[in-house]
Amino acid sequence: MGKTLAGVVCGLAIALIASAFFMLPDTRNNTVYDKYQIAMWIVPPIWLAILSCCYLFRDAMRAWLWLGGISIAGFALFKGLAG
Repeated sequence: MGKTLAGVVCGLAIALIASAFFMLPDTRNNTVYDKYQIAMWIVPPIWLAILSCCYLFRDAMRAWLWLGGISIAGFALFKGLAG
């Protein structure tokens, strides 16, 4: 149960961060709406890939630490780049 919750919660965070990084360059002056659709549609495949790979960890604590650390580092990097 712990690995599943780590994959669901942290996997969603990582997928949203990946979508945000996709939208990062030139977001303010972007007039191409296809980019918004791609950013929206890349979230479920990334989320499900992380969710399916979360069972490769030995225990739930390692899954939470690794996936949580990646999501926190991603949010911090995005905040630093997007400013």
